[in-house]
Amino acid sequence: AGRVFVSPFGFPSKQEGGLILQWYGTKNGIVIQLADIHGLPIVLDEASMNRMMKDFTDFVYLLAEGRDKARSTKEIKERRRASWSGVFFSTAEHSLQQKANQNGGVVVRVTERGNVKWTRSAENAKNIKAGLLKNYGHAGPMFVEFLITKGKEAVIDVWKKWSKK
Repeated sequence: AGRVFVSPFGFPSKQEGGLILQWYGTKNGIVIQLADIHGLPIVLDEASMNRMMKDFTDFVYLLAEGRDKARSTKEIKERRRASWSGVFFSTAEHSLQQKANQNGGVVVRVTERGNVKWTRSAENAKNIKAGLLKNYGHAGPMFVEFLITKGKEAVIDVWKKWSKK
């Protein structure tokens, strides 16, 4: 499902330059990977592999904030803060909401779908993966161009309509 999510915009892979990152790492390591990625969907794959985060609350807020926490250098000057923007898709064997505190802020930042059968079979999943690795990065820019031609007000009006529904 993650490959399908990012493939309209870029390389649907964990390889260098791909839009699929791994939860397996430290918070700082993940932030470094996110730095300067703006306007693209990103997959964080397999949260259950991250043994360092028992509680995902802080990281959910950090992702939603779109920038690293403020820090200083040894010389007591402000260190450059990494920033990012986009939509995140996370995979896991467990619920991120269950692995976070149950306050309202986490609930509005994390939409979950559990136990979804995304493909008909392992062979179907393999074929989808092979097709996406040959054909990616085309539909996203076309979609963005379409939105630009519609104009900001029209896009906001459609968003408001569907938000009410």
